[in-house]
Amino acid sequence: RMFQYHGIKHILRVLVLTLIFIEHSGMSLTEEDKQILIYFALLHDIGRDNEDKDDTHGDKSVDLIRKNNIRLKGVQLSKKGYRIAKLIIRHHCRDDEISMERIAKMPNFTAKDLGRAVKLYNIAKDMENSNAAQTAAEYLDQQIDEAQQANANAGITVVAEGDEPAI
Repeated sequence: RMFQYHGIKHILRVLVLTLIFIEHSGMSLTEEDKQILIYFALLHDIGRDNEDKDDTHGDKSVDLIRKNNIRLKGVQLSKKGYRIAKLIIRHHCRDDEISMERIAKMPNFTAKDLGRAVKLYNIAKDMENSNAAQTAAEYLDQQIDEAQQANANAGITVVAEGDEPAI
């Protein structure tokens, strides 16, 4: 699927913004919290099948992750870490009020787990929806376009394993 907005550029923007946030926010994050945010950035829209507002693509993304047992090389999460990551992916496309209600009802989560999940949810939503990053996003788009054009001019085709891009 090729998307104008929610394609590879969007995923890369969310990832870059996440990495910048992790490095420069000054917020206290555990190593696993950082890994959860990276996991989110790379997989949050994997189930998207349209460009429209879609409150269900988070569910579709988690279903694909589970069905295909998707793990990312270099991302090490505990069982609880994966639960939190999937929870954030599932709810990132919904209204915050609905998401908070559902997060609060997570079985077997302590108050500390819930606080952590809410904190990471809010960070992930900010990275995914950041209006403040529009200028940076446009710059990244321009850099990606220029790199793709340079590769095309040099006869280089960049693809993931297989016939189609992995994301």
